[in-house]
Amino acid sequence: MKVRELIKELQQFDPVMEVVKSYDYGDHWNTTVCPDIDYPEEQEIKYSVYHGMNMLVDSEHEDDDERRTEMVVVL
Repeated sequence: MKVRELIKELQQFDPVMEVVKSYDYGDHWNTTVCPDIDYPEEQEIKYSVYHGMNMLVDSEHEDDDERRTEMVVVL
């Protein structure tokens, strides 16, 4: 999703509503938790074949042959 697309989607909501992120906590009940969002920042990512999605670049274990891109990551 592009920043402009995210802005367009968020404009339909009340501007004072809280924004959170959600993910599966990994417990026995597959609870979906919703922690607060930290400040967005620009970070390097790469596609992980193993995970089937993008992941943050780990500078300690980076492979120079892998394609990387910059994107805004909401942490």
